[in-house]
Amino acid sequence: GLLRIIDVSDPQHPNPENATNIPAQAIVIKDSHLYTLQGETGLQIFDLPVPAIPLLLGSYNDGVAYASFYRLATQNSYLYTSSGGGMQVLDLSKTAIPLLSAITVNGELFAL
Repeated sequence: GLLRIIDVSDPQHPNPENATNIPAQAIVIKDSHLYTLQGETGLQIFDLPVPAIPLLLGSYNDGVAYASFYRLATQNSYLYTSSGGGMQVLDLSKTAIPLLSAITVNGELFAL
């Protein structure tokens, strides 16, 4: 999938010409951060001081390219992902450097 960030500061005249495209199969926004998951790139973390111009802060990839991610959720300083490879729990206390906290056994997990 593809996430398009479009300037809608004027709701009557959205501006798609300066849209930012980010590959993503699952997204979540928490505080001023955008978290995206995409098959081969894994997790990417963006800062959104200006929403139309996301700044890449960090990323995480366990080296396994999953064909699809199903869900992404945050709770406190943890990020939970479900995919064709199971579930991973990442510690986001240092936003730009996510750390793997837990992983389930392999198997598909469709919901969190």
